[in-house]
Amino acid sequence: MTMKNAKTALLLALFVYLANGSIAQTRSAKSPFIEKLRYTPWVVNHGWNAVHDDAGAWFKNLFTVNKYWNATPYPLRFSCEKWLYSKKDSSGRLRGWSVEFMAAYNRYGIGNILGDQPNPILVANQYKLFSFDLHAKYNFNKLYDLNKLWKSKDEIFQPYGTFGFGYTNRTLPAHPNTITLNVGLGFNVWIYKGIGIQIQSLAKFGLKDKFPNSGSNYLQHSIGIVYQINLKPKSEGDGYMNDFIRKMKETPWVVGHGWNVVQDDAGGWFENLFNIDKAWNAAPYPLRFTCEKWLYGKSDSATAANGWSAELMVSYNRYGVGNYLGDSKGANPLLVDKEYQLMSFDLHAKYNFNKLYNINKLLGAKKEVLQPFGTLGAGFTYRSLPSHPGCGTLNAGLGFNVWIYKGIGIQVQSLAKFGLEDKFPHAGSNYLQHSFSIIYKLEHKGGISGNRYKFKKHSIKKVL
Repeated sequence: MTMKNAKTALLLALFVYLANGSIAQTRSAKSPFIEKLRYTPWVVNHGWNAVHDDAGAWFKNLFTVNKYWNATPYPLRFSCEKWLYSKKDSSGRLRGWSVEFMAAYNRYGIGNILGDQPNPILVANQYKLFSFDLHAKYNFNKLYDLNKLWKSKDEIFQPYGTFGFGYTNRTLPAHPNTITLNVGLGFNVWIYKGIGIQIQSLAKFGLKDKFPNSGSNYLQHSIGIVYQINLKPKSEGDGYMNDFIRKMKETPWVVGHGWNVVQDDAGGWFENLFNIDKAWNAAPYPLRFTCEKWLYGKSDSATAANGWSAELMVSYNRYGVGNYLGDSKGANPLLVDKEYQLMSFDLHAKYNFNKLYNINKLLGAKKEVLQPFGTLGAGFTYRSLPSHPGCGTLNAGLGFNVWIYKGIGIQVQSLAKFGLEDKFPHAGSNYLQHSFSIIYKLEHKGGISGNRYKFKKHSIKKVL
């Protein structure tokens, strides 16, 4: 090796050594902040958004919802927010601040007004809008806590301001895409154990010519459900996910198999409701399957998931020839002319009302024999009908379980399914679905040999 190469190698080694030392110091300096940031809350949001696209200037016709607001019937706004402070953080430099990523989809209503007055431009086609935004948010309660005014110890009402940038893509002939500068206000109302409602309005300024009076400016309002996820430091447990997974392994599964009946908007929601002969469609064999996971145990009375469960449901049905289909008012109702099929796939959150008040006490029962519940979720329905062949649905319903003997029970349920199409919630794809099923509860059985679920005298072993 020459002297020159030796010097080069020595300098390179010295540079690597100094760089490693600098990185190690940087990591050491940042580690307290990063460690703290790991355990500050996350807030996720899912909801609706409405776009007021500079129709008649910023503050004209602001509340003329019918002609100036554009909105889809289904919730297609998503956000994920990371707090830079903890709940108890009252002195940190980032006190009150958070960072949020937001994505939204919308479409323009045909016939709505777009552009300036006195010669308004009407929307001729169903144009679409996509937006992606990154915001810094500040909780105004860190300046003065408004909750003190109504003597609340908890932070129920949480007003905030938001500032950031984004990108908007539109299928409009003019202003198809632009980068935006965003400013807005909003508030959260926390209702129950980390679940709340968020309302927000953003002014988005297109970074084009004539800024801030660019023709690509628009307002975006939103309302959604927010859920706060609190992570536990290692000193307080094994972490949120590990603790959640451990609890989930110990909660029961409930599987079901039964029949379903479809009343496909025959004469409106509540007309012909009990006209079984002409308005109800059912297959003679049981083709409804459910799999439900409880998020709480039998004796679980303190957990945040107390009373909640998640359910996957798959069902098949067919339309009876000669039955009502569509509006049966008048002398010539629309009738089913051949045997059409229907398949639905649904995911639901369910709540056991006995966790609010156990009605079994009124019956003098010591055990939970009768279990009424409510259900809310979304799904997809495929039909071989000429109209409304397939669409997403928003589902809401009521039902009850009757536990008969050692984990065997009966479930009766009715769901209203709202088609996520135009004229929501009065779309022609709406329908009612009733069901009757036999259900089986698989209880968790602890043991050192693995995770076990038992039903009656049988056991199902899950090998880890």
